[in-house]
Amino acid sequence: LNTDYIIIRVRRIGDKGPLKGKAFFKDTKLEKYIPALDTRIPYLSVNASVNRDRNRVYLMVINKSMDESITSSIDLKDFVPAGRASAWVENGPSIDATNEDNPENVKVVHSEFKVKQNSFEFTFEPHSLTAIEIPGEYHVPLKGGL
Repeated sequence: LNTDYIIIRVRRIGDKGPLKGKAFFKDTKLEKYIPALDTRIPYLSVNASVNRDRNRVYLMVINKSMDESITSSIDLKDFVPAGRASAWVENGPSIDATNEDNPENVKVVHSEFKVKQNSFEFTFEPHSLTAIEIPGEYHVPLKGGL
């Protein structure tokens, strides 16, 4: 492994603004690490629910990737979408963006889109939270006929 530098990204927790500075490491040896297990990070965290009347599906999706949009297939098993779906995306220009200096820096943007069948694709912006509402009908197949 030959490199002149490494990049370390740190997330801020607390109520103060972004931190800046330098870090120095002495007597550091970098070695190539080969994990024995699959350690791919699941960049999408997803929660799904259906309302009491079973005519709306809700998805809450966090894209934890700091740099990449992620397009994902969504399969609404036994749910037949109808009409236009809504998406609300909370995001800002960077992972450390705040509204401390500019109240419009991190904001929620609403959009609508057509879901024509119960399986579709959606692209999630990097470092974002997306809420999706899909109207339709939930159909559970009958077992053993009528």
